[in-house]
Amino acid sequence: MKSCVALFAMVGLCFGSPALAAQKVQKKVNFSGTWVLDTSKSSQKATTQGGGIMGRGGGYPRGGRTGGGRPGGGGGENVPGATSQTAYSILVIEHTADALKVTSKTSSAEGGEQLTQVFRLDGSESVNPGFLSGGEVRSRTSWDKDKLVTLGTQRASRSGRSGGQDIVIKQEFSLSKDGKTLTVKTTETTAREQINSKEVYVKQTETAK
Repeated sequence: MKSCVALFAMVGLCFGSPALAAQKVQKKVNFSGTWVLDTSKSSQKATTQGGGIMGRGGGYPRGGRTGGGRPGGGGGENVPGATSQTAYSILVIEHTADALKVTSKTSSAEGGEQLTQVFRLDGSESVNPGFLSGGEVRSRTSWDKDKLVTLGTQRASRSGRSGGQDIVIKQEFSLSKDGKTLTVKTTETTAREQINSKEVYVKQTETAK
């Protein structure tokens, strides 16, 4: 009997330890704060579904995702950095045990824009407004080790970039070890194209606000 108890205890340790370790990591990772876009480390590449590189004269799509987006910019397979039209781009994040609330703010020569999205962290569906043509985004968010991953679908209007097609959006939030750098990797896929972007944000200190 004692040997059976010992065996069950060993099995519990083997299978329970990874889960406990994951929970500990998730408790330590918190994305809360005000984050300022580092344009020099951010980039984007768009390709057609046939594999060709698309030149994008518009640079980042305007407020393309949770991130602020960048109006203007030159075309080409990669669009690093910002343009003179972009005054700032920030994320204000409130991260609790139940949800991730992200307020994206942009400012440009054409004016500013702000959007707030709330992502549930209990595995249930989140419904948020989208940037592109105002289409609704339905998504689910889960942890992948120390990264927070959201997978969703947005239905854009026919006048938008997707021409009324579904846009499948995958977004990944991760923090640097010192907690001062936030990286948001986003993949947007339609029947015609795929856009991969990386947005790097630096945490704003209280004194800098």
